[in-house]
Amino acid sequence: MGFKDWALKKLEERREKNQLEQEERERIQEENKKHRFEIQNLLDKFTIKQLREFCTSYIGALPDDELEVDDDDDEKESIRPEPKKLGFRVPKRKLSWKKDPATRGRRVYTEFIWKCIEEGDIRYQQLKDFAINNRIVSPSFFGTETKAIGSETELHTILDAIEEEFDPEKIMDEKELQGQIAVFLKTRFKGKEVEREISMQEGSKDSRNFLDILVDNTYALEVKLPTTRTQLRNLKGQLEEYKEKYPFLGVVIGDKTKLATDRDSEFYDSEFEENLPVWIKEYTDKYRVDLGIRSVVFNIIRRGEKKKKK
Repeated sequence: MGFKDWALKKLEERREKNQLEQEERERIQEENKKHRFEIQNLLDKFTIKQLREFCTSYIGALPDDELEVDDDDDEKESIRPEPKKLGFRVPKRKLSWKKDPATRGRRVYTEFIWKCIEEGDIRYQQLKDFAINNRIVSPSFFGTETKAIGSETELHTILDAIEEEFDPEKIMDEKELQGQIAVFLKTRFKGKEVEREISMQEGSKDSRNFLDILVDNTYALEVKLPTTRTQLRNLKGQLEEYKEKYPFLGVVIGDKTKLATDRDSEFYDSEFEENLPVWIKEYTDKYRVDLGIRSVVFNIIRRGEKKKKK
C-alpha cells in the first residue's frame, strides 16, 4: 500500500469516526430534550458546591469566572423550559444577576452545565446518577421506583472477603495497608470501581478529611493501623461524619501489637500502647452498637505466620 492509499484510508477512518461521534452527540441531545423539565428542577436542588463538584467529576472543567451569559446571543437552540410569563408588567430590577455575587455564582455554574447538556457533552442520566449518589435528592424525586443505591448485603460481602481472604504483605504504615486492600478489592471484585482517599471536605489537606477507600461510589471503608486509644476514640467521630454521606460504611483495623511490642522487630514502637487489643475490642463494639458499623480486625504478623482473625 502506497503512502497516498494509506493517507486516504486514514482520512476515511477519521471521517467515519467523526460521523459516529456526531450521531452519538445528536442522540444524546435528543434524549436530553425529553428531560428538560426534570433537568431544570434537578439543578435547582444543587448547592453551589455540588454544582462545582459535578463540573469537576463529569465535565472535567469549571466555568470561567468571567463568563458572561446572554441567552439572546446564543447561536444554539435552547432546550430549557421557558419561564412562565406574568399577566402584568413588573418594574425592572435595579440589580441584575450579573451584579449580585451570590446569584451570579450559581448562575455561572448552571449556565455552564446547561451548555454542556445542550451540546450533548453531558447526559441527563449522568446528572441524575450524581444527584442520587450524593443524596441531593432521593430516587422518589424522579417519580419512579428506582432501586435504592447499595445494600447491606453487598457491604457485608466486601467485608467478608477482606476478613477471610485478604492476606497483607509486609506493612510499614497505614498507607501501605490501604493500598494493599484496594489492590485486593480490584482483583477480588473485578468490574467494581475502587477509589482511594476521597476528599470529604473541599480544599482540606487534613488526612482526617479523606475517606480511605470507596467501592462503586457507594461502599465506604475506613482503614486504620492504630497505635493509641485516642486514635480509636477520634475515629468514632470521623465515622459519624462519614456515615451521613455514605451509609454503607465499614471499618478495617490492623492490629500490629505483636510486632510493635517486639523489641527485635523492625516494627517496634516505644510509644505503642500494649493494651491496644483491649481498646480495639471496646471501640469496635461502640462502632457497632452506637453507629451500626461493622469492623474487620486482623493481626499484622510476620510473613510465614498464620494470620489470626479477631
